[in-house]
Order: sequence, then structure tokens, then C-alpha cells
Amino acid sequence: MLGVIILHYNNPEIGAATLYASQNTINLFILHIFESLCICAVNVFVLITGYFLVVSQKRNLIKPIELLFEVILFSLGIYVLQVIISSDVQFSVASFFRHFIPTNWFVVLYVALYIISPYINIILNHLSAKSTGILISVLIVLFSVCPTIIDIIEEFADVELTGGSTIGMYGSQLGYTIVNFVLMYCIGAYLRRNNFERVKWWQLLTVLMVLIAVLSVWGFFSTDITSATAYSYCNPLVILEAAIVFLLFKKVSIHSAIINFVSKASFTVFLLHNYLFRFAYIGKFVTGNAGLMILHIIGTAIIIYLICFIIDIIYHFCVDWLFNLISKKITKLKYYIKEDEASSDVISK
Repeated sequence: MLGVIILHYNNPEIGAATLYASQNTINLFILHIFESLCICAVNVFVLITGYFLVVSQKRNLIKPIELLFEVILFSLGIYVLQVIISSDVQFSVASFFRHFIPTNWFVVLYVALYIISPYINIILNHLSAKSTGILISVLIVLFSVCPTIIDIIEEFADVELTGGSTIGMYGSQLGYTIVNFVLMYCIGAYLRRNNFERVKWWQLLTVLMVLIAVLSVWGFFSTDITSATAYSYCNPLVILEAAIVFLLFKKVSIHSAIINFVSKASFTVFLLHNYLFRFAYIGKFVTGNAGLMILHIIGTAIIIYLICFIIDIIYHFCVDWLFNLISKKITKLKYYIKEDEASSDVISK
């Protein structure tokens, strides 16, 4: 989540750090290094989901309902607050009711993935380790390598190859798709079922450093950080980076009640952090001393997380009783996907 904050710190339309930074300066290149390090954050989220959910066929619909409810509540609350305190935002009935639609790409795709994930598990559970590896390889070629090649041609040759991508009519959409979510879920499941303990931490770290260097140079020479193929979620280098980051942390033995407690606020941070950048004076630090800029990036990410963490505590204090009540009263929200014998026999053959 700290990585996502840093990505949006850089984003020209949110924190706008890369917009403030002068072209071809050391500050801009440092921002690209941070971008390259953190660009795998969203993929890591989904990869972790596949790692843990592949062993369970039980799902509880109260969880996606909670996510969508929080999206709507915070979106509506922020809109009302902006109407009250800002003269730039005028109230309208259409705008008010529009906030009742959970228009958050990550949450919508994540909920879709959560619902269909038991069926993905059935397929993965009936494949041997070798067959699973082949499946992952095919998925990466079709939905990562091929669309990335098309994106590279479009970016650097300045042409449109509409209909040339294996993901959709309008290209890869930089990985903002359910296709990439399913791919990362399958990779997470694959990492769960295969032992990578023999891979040394220094080997993983070396590859990670190389990836960061390549992505930083690639992104630095792209025209726009928001559309750079280097920072596409379906870029095979970004996907590989996500797997390596996960495996690196998997080798670290950390048992911290504090980390577990603080990490529960990640979703609330995801929903609220963009609104706090306006108080961070990003333009001032990005155009100044490089060392101070680095400290400002890290400090901003931590402070924003802590502010949202406090809001998260208040939010859950107010609403947890409601969802606990719903969960107890409406047991049909919980379901278990069990394959029938016929389908099991077909898949095994």
C-alpha cells in the first residue's frame, strides 16, 4: 500500500511529482526509480490473493459487499465535504447519486475475481505441477508478452494497432483488466504449490535490482509516465518483479502484531490517500534538493498511511456491528463451491 501511495505521488494527475520535476534531471530519474520499485504493488496484492485463496473453496459475499459499501460511503462523504468547504465544487442531484455507484476499477475487478476464484481453483487443482507451469507460461505469453509487444510498437512508432492485442479491441489497457487479475491470481497459486526455497535471497535481490534498473531507464525515456509501457501492470518485467518481491518477503520471518494490526487499514488508505496529496507541497520538494525529495517521498507515504489508519479505526468502530449482524442473519451470503463427480472425471481425463 505504501508502494501505491508512491505511485500516485508520481502520477501527473494525482500527486503530480513527475509533472513538477524538470525534464532530464536527477530528480526525475529518482522518481522513475521509485516508480519502477513500486509499480508491482497492485500485482502483488492480487498475487497474494491467489496464494492464499487457492487452497479454499469457501467464499463469503459479505466481504465484497463490505468493500463496495466502503467505496460508496467514502466517495459520497468526500463529495459532500467538498461541496461544503470548496467553492469549486457545486452540488447537483446527478453528481450526488453518481457517487452511489462504486466506480473504483481495482475494487470492481477484485470483487469479480473473488467471486469466480473457486472455479479457477477447480481447474488448477486438477492440473499436475508440470501442466500448471505450462498453463502459466501460455497465459504469460498470450496476456503479457504479446500485448506488451503491441504496446511497445504503438508507443515508440506512434501508431494505433487497434484490434492487434490478445486482451481486447483497444489494447492491453496497461493491465487494468480482469485478464491481468486472473493471470496474477494463477501465478500466486503456482507459487503456493511449488517450492522456491532453493532460490537464494541474494539471487532474487539481484534480479530485482536489474529489473528496477531496466524499468527506470525504459520509463525515463518514455514520453508520459501514465501511458508508458514500462509501467504497464501486464508488462512481463512488472509481473516478474511482483513474484520476486513476494518471494523475497516470504523468506523474511516477521511475526508482528503491530504490522498485522496496521495493515488492516490498507483498503481505507487505498480509498482516501489521493485526497491528501494536496497538503504535501509536492511541487516544492520535487524541484529542490534530491536528498530532501527522497525523504519527502518516504515521509509523505508514511504520514498519509497513518492519517488514513486513524480514519479506518473510526470507520470500523462505526460500521463493524452492522456487517457482523448481516453476516449472522443472512447465512446464504456464505457459499462453498464443490465440483461434481462428472466434471471432476472430465477434467482428469
